[in-house]
Amino acid sequence: MRALVVLGLVLCACGPSMQGGGSGDIRLAAAATAAGDSIELTLTNRSAQEIGYNLCTTAIERRVGDDWQPVRTDRVCTMELRTLQPGAEATYRTTFPPGTTAGDYRFHTTVHLLSAEERRDVRSNVVRVAA
Repeated sequence: MRALVVLGLVLCACGPSMQGGGSGDIRLAAAATAAGDSIELTLTNRSAQEIGYNLCTTAIERRVGDDWQPVRTDRVCTMELRTLQPGAEATYRTTFPPGTTAGDYRFHTTVHLLSAEERRDVRSNVVRVAA
């Protein structure tokens, strides 16, 4: 079975516009939040292909100087594969891990386009976590 883990992250910002990062047909977007608030991850499949995903497995990275370092979480995920049709969206609600400090964060997932058997890393725009 082909596997795909895709994350699209969309959090409603204070206004109707969204900021995003990503590569072409797979996009991630996030809005600023306070530590402890929940995060809604949204995957939008703008490709012409069906994709597989599991939003639970999305990684969090924190900016340290000019580098991005992984943030350890205690989240437990099943490794189930879900599929998403072209033009569709899927959401998953999560939180930053306990002890998250103020700073810049982003979310990271690996995308597998099923029919192309292609893997792609996708990262969100920067999310500023306030104290």
